[in-house]
Amino acid sequence: MKIPENKSLKVEAPIILQDKLMSTGPNAGSSKISQSYTGYLVSSTNRLNFRISIDPSIAAFTNEINDAISIWNGVPESGISFSIVSSGTFDIVIVNQAINGYGLARIPLNGNAGNLVRINTQNIINDGLNPNQMSTVIAHELGHSIGFRHTDWEGVESFSGTDDVGKPGDALDVPNAAGTDVGSIMNMGANNILPNGLSTKDILALVNLYPLGTPKINGTGILRANKTYTFTTTYVWPNSVIDWSINGKPASISFANGQGTGTLTVNVNNNVGEYSEDLELLAKMTSNNRNYIILSKYIILQGSKCK
Repeated sequence: MKIPENKSLKVEAPIILQDKLMSTGPNAGSSKISQSYTGYLVSSTNRLNFRISIDPSIAAFTNEINDAISIWNGVPESGISFSIVSSGTFDIVIVNQAINGYGLARIPLNGNAGNLVRINTQNIINDGLNPNQMSTVIAHELGHSIGFRHTDWEGVESFSGTDDVGKPGDALDVPNAAGTDVGSIMNMGANNILPNGLSTKDILALVNLYPLGTPKINGTGILRANKTYTFTTTYVWPNSVIDWSINGKPASISFANGQGTGTLTVNVNNNVGEYSEDLELLAKMTSNNRNYIILSKYIILQGSKCK
């Protein structure tokens, strides 16, 4: 990204998704280094296969582009996939261009991926990056094209702005992926020490923004005394465990069976209060790779005075 001249700016300065990964760690002075996204994602119908066209200007680096794609495609719980097309319709084109820094990417708009990634191969060669590091740069830019911001944006970039063609983007926290992530592939700095792959929190962010399938909780929204209810998840990852809970669960509600599975049976006894309670049913789905998402459904426990 382009760094605003006034580093105290939090809003209004445009965000330009342009990167030159530094040889130091994540940017000194950043008050927050955690997973962030623009608030705009690729729609469920467009995310199954991002078709990438390799411009002739960067064809000599096809191997590095393939390796970058493999980084994102290597998460089985994710609902996205990148592939290279040699002709016809594409979603993203990667070109070699003499821009400042190493890369420049557009961000999603109207349910489509950012359609242009620009890589300055000469800057990368001049700085002595090896093929794995170049793949990391390209993978980083592909992350921007599906909506990721820099993890270490705060204190360096503005919260709100646009990309080079005016697409808006903020810096919102990714659900269920909070916490410091100095090893993120979406950091601005530390190219020479970044792993050739995604960090644990990169993966958590990916599966929460782009989960495999369309998991959600099905079931009634109102619970009544002396009744039994069944809740299910619409999609369950293979070999996963689902931990069900209710925030502030009252004593009148018990889980009869189904803990750990995609189907939960709930019993409500007659000891409900006089007035209705707003509750949140949670289902934490954890894969055998320890990646997880948390599904939620708001429910009402009807009070005895309600008919």
